Amino acid sequence: VTPTRYPTQLRVASDSDRSQVISNGVLGMLLFVISETVLFGGMISGFLIIQATAPIWPPPGQPRLPVEATAFNTAVLFLSAFALANAHRHLKRMDRAGTEKALTWALALGAFFVLFQGYEWVQLI
Repeated sequence: VTPTRYPTQLRVASDSDRSQVISNGVLGMLLFVISETVLFGGMISGFLIIQATAPIWPPPGQPRLPVEATAFNTAVLFLSAFALANAHRHLKRMDRAGTEKALTWALALGAFFVLFQGYEWVQLI
């Protein structure tokens, strides 16, 4: 609403009078990052509260998680991401053979990651 030349009248601003301060994509990504920060902050806070109030942490009898296997699987996931980025680089250069090779590696490493995650979960159950 903007004033007109008459003090008792107001003019409603049209969409053309407004300038976009931030693009929809940037705003959406900003809201996503903020929501993820709040989500993980809540989970970490809950963990810290439980850890602080528990007499012994971790409680006795709890299974130990396979840290080495998880670290290996994380490395496989990073290699898969690297292969996917490499495929994107080959695609920009219009190198079809390089793109297919890198995508094959990314797919194979990603499939291995998912299968190994399933194996780890079955071992924990």
